[in-house]
Amino acid sequence: MADNVTLNSMSGGAVVATDDTGTAHVQIIKLAISADGSATVIPADATYGLDVDVTRLPALAAGSNVIGGVTQSGGWTVTANAGTGTLAVVERGATIASTSASVTTTSGQIVASSATRRTIVLTNLGTDYVFIGASGVTDNQGIRLAPAQALTIDRSPTAAIHAKAASGTQTVAIFTESD
Repeated sequence: MADNVTLNSMSGGAVVATDDTGTAHVQIIKLAISADGSATVIPADATYGLDVDVTRLPALAAGSNVIGGVTQSGGWTVTANAGTGTLAVVERGATIASTSASVTTTSGQIVASSATRRTIVLTNLGTDYVFIGASGVTDNQGIRLAPAQALTIDRSPTAAIHAKAASGTQTVAIFTESD
């Protein structure tokens, strides 16, 4: 089977990139960004998909920007993790704990179940991707954390949390807030 289709083949029209699946031609489309008349292809790979550069997202304008909402029922404590620069705001009276876990290429539990957990922050301190999820988490079904990326789960589920490294042994910093 031949890939690609020539539009208006009788007059030598343009060729459209396709993949012949045996039952139909599926058009191949590449995503690109640019000004009119040019195209810069957005990179992607088979393992991790599109390469999204979040550093180019616009910053929030100055002022009192509120995303979501917070209900205060007492005082607050602010703590900073100098290793990663992350900041945590904890309601007074809550118990906080921080630790770390070594994550290998085999899925394993990094946080035990807890009926009193409110919030958890997981930060990938490693040099490769870490996948977060339930028991048996894989590269295809976990939440992917890039190096230095953090995942915050408010109203954290009481279930145990598992992780798997894309390669080698990676370290995940774990910050929890509990009743």
